[in-house]
Amino acid sequence: MGTFKRALVNKLVAELNQPPSLVLFVIGPRHSGKTTIVHQALQSMDRPCDYYDVPSDARLQRNRAWYPDPSSRTPPQSDIIWLAETWENARARASAHPNGSILVLDEIQAIPDWAWVVKGLWDSDRNENRQLHVILACSAPMRIQSSLTGMLPGRFLPLYITHWSFSEMRSAFGFDLDE
Repeated sequence: MGTFKRALVNKLVAELNQPPSLVLFVIGPRHSGKTTIVHQALQSMDRPCDYYDVPSDARLQRNRAWYPDPSSRTPPQSDIIWLAETWENARARASAHPNGSILVLDEIQAIPDWAWVVKGLWDSDRNENRQLHVILACSAPMRIQSSLTGMLPGRFLPLYITHWSFSEMRSAFGFDLDE
């Protein structure tokens, strides 16, 4: 049996084959297949991709609380710098390739106040007509809801992933109800 692809892979590929107009936001619970779906979609692309697992790759300040001080609207500088540098490197790759490039930031919610930075970078990319697709993945939708509706309205396309359905498990693994 070949590798099973969930339906959202095709949706993501279709979006990546269009000029970048929205941040693609892959949202779903942990262990639902977000990362696998993104990787499967990227395999069919004919341009470079920068993929980052934010908690592993970013220079996050590990000794701070998960939630920043709500009265402060400034995220820690190391987080901002890492995100801006990472985005700038992806911009350079997009400029150097005739089909642009793709930037994936998996578990973006690990950076407090990430939406402020993403908004500014994304708006700049749209103003400059940069051929950079951005995919953000998140497994904490409640934590990011205010960012999506407050900072990024009209700038993102949510792609919701659920846990596997019975029909998917039957198609992928041949499971029946007893299994």
